[in-house]
Amino acid sequence: MEPAAKRSRIDVNDFFGDLFSAGGATADVTPQHELDTYMASSDTSDKILDFWRQKAAVWPKLSSVARTILAIPATETSSERVFSMAGRTVEDRRTQLSADAVDNLLFVHGLKL
Repeated sequence: MEPAAKRSRIDVNDFFGDLFSAGGATADVTPQHELDTYMASSDTSDKILDFWRQKAAVWPKLSSVARTILAIPATETSSERVFSMAGRTVEDRRTQLSADAVDNLLFVHGLKL
């Protein structure tokens, strides 16, 4: 499977803000230069974390941003189930339940999943 095509030029200061600021960058290696060289490269890998670990010396700021973004966990359907169960637990007939009681009911229900 081919990796997705890289997009065209992005203003890193608008996109990443403080996380990808030019602080500490030399005149030759700015965050924008890192992004431009990355966009022009044809390097790919199936192992994304290994790729950014290897490229940290070449693109230190971009690598840091990539690892930060990749650290965000993907959501699961279990979180949707919890919200659905919470909606069924807290209904018109159960408006007097305390927050602790609702939390305990959802916890006990979660043990059965």
